[in-house]
Formats: sequence, structure tokens, C-alpha cells
Amino acid sequence: MNNPDVFSLNISQMQEIISDLEQRNLFLENIATLKNEAALLQKQFNGIESFEANNDTTVYSFPTDAPIVKVLSLSDKIYVVQSNSIMGPILQSETPQNYVFKDMAADDSFLDAAIYESNIVLITKKGKVVNFAKNNFFSYVDVLNQPTWEKSPSISSYASNIYLISDAGNQILRHKKQ
Repeated sequence: MNNPDVFSLNISQMQEIISDLEQRNLFLENIATLKNEAALLQKQFNGIESFEANNDTTVYSFPTDAPIVKVLSLSDKIYVVQSNSIMGPILQSETPQNYVFKDMAADDSFLDAAIYESNIVLITKKGKVVNFAKNNFFSYVDVLNQPTWEKSPSISSYASNIYLISDAGNQILRHKKQ
């Protein structure tokens, strides 16, 4: 399967044969299996991984319909960011803590979050950056050499830098830790 052209040709021929068998009403009990095998071969060849979803995959069911902003993994524990809080760690068969950021304005909310060192950093709708420290406390993060953070729909981090996407979506903004 090292030659993509030959593989594509063989898959196309297989699909034509399956279609022909369907039209002739031959081997109908095997058609679904053949189609699944062809699809599986295509996924394997293209490096596509499949993940199964079933009742066993549910880690936690939320008691309310509060929208989830982001799911993060910090120190091998899952945390869920909601509009004004962080819930976690999420562990099967345990009720997680819900940490509400009480200092955030009522008309503000979290838009995105990222792991920064051993903390979670969040960007708000009003363009503020918030730190959720490992001691489970929130605090605003200041930016130097400018009056406020840029408004951004997205936040990320790498090494000791925080990255934002400009509100217009045409720039990546880097902020270095001082």
C-alpha cells in the first residue's frame, strides 16, 4: 500500500464491483460488510483514526445546561471551562468542584482557555486575561507596555509565552512573561 495511485484505483474497482453486485441483487448479505471493509481500508491508508462513542465513554454528565467553553487536561486531570467558572477535576463517579470567578463583570464571560505552566489562563469576551492557579483561585493578569490586552477570541501558550489571535483574526500576538 505504498503507492497511493494504485491503492485508489483498487478501491475504486472494489466500489464498482460492490455497486454492480447491489444492482444484480447478488450477495446482498455481504454488501454492508464489504462497504465497511473498503471504508476501513481507506481510513487506514489515509492515516485517519476512528474513536468509538457509546455509553461507556461518558466521563461525566452535567446537571445543568450551562455551555461548555473548553475542556482541558492539567496534570492528567480534566477541567471544564464554562462561561464564568471552571469545574474539575472531572473524575468518574465523583462530583467535581465548581470554581466560580466572582470578580468578573456580569456582562463578561470566558471565551477560550489554555494551559500555561501549571495554571489555566483564560480570555474573556471583554479582552481580559484571567489566571486560574493550582491553588484554585482566579486573578486578572496584567499586560506591560500597553493599557489593556488585545481583544481576542482565542488564547494559547507555548513555553513561557501567551499567544492571542487578534480580534480581526489576521495576526498572532505573542506576550512574553517578564
